[in-house]
Amino acid sequence: CPRPPCRRRRRPWARPGRVQAALDCLADLPVDVLATTSRTFDAAYLSVPSTATVVDDVSHTDVMQSAAVVVAHAGHGTTLSALCYGVPLVCVPGIGRDQVPIAIRVAELGLGIALIERATPAATCKAVSPPLSDASLRARMAEFTIRCGYRACAAPARDVL
Repeated sequence: CPRPPCRRRRRPWARPGRVQAALDCLADLPVDVLATTSRTFDAAYLSVPSTATVVDDVSHTDVMQSAAVVVAHAGHGTTLSALCYGVPLVCVPGIGRDQVPIAIRVAELGLGIALIERATPAATCKAVSPPLSDASLRARMAEFTIRCGYRACAAPARDVL
């Protein structure tokens, strides 16, 4: 662990089932998947498809430059990192008080898709496909990133266009 000893913290909202549902639905798409447990449960609880890697946590800076889409709970950190790097979002809010409003705002700005709190795996899969192929969404992401002053982070998104 890059940080002090890894300790699994008991968090009532940490559900391996949510991560498993995402892994299951993304397994058949032509993408490589990186999922995190956020150190809230052991990855051994998951059935990981061959197209996926599961880690305890990962630095957003290390992975956002190569991400095509981010499926996340719409927390501040992941959402802002994705926006900084021009990566479209599929927001599946959890129980955090701010997650639903953040997801709604991402969708209002046209920077991603907001799913209801208890989105089905099928709905999540259906939501991931458009950001992978929508050139207009990629253009909006690049414009938003530049307007917010994240020019250094925006370069990868501009290069895709």
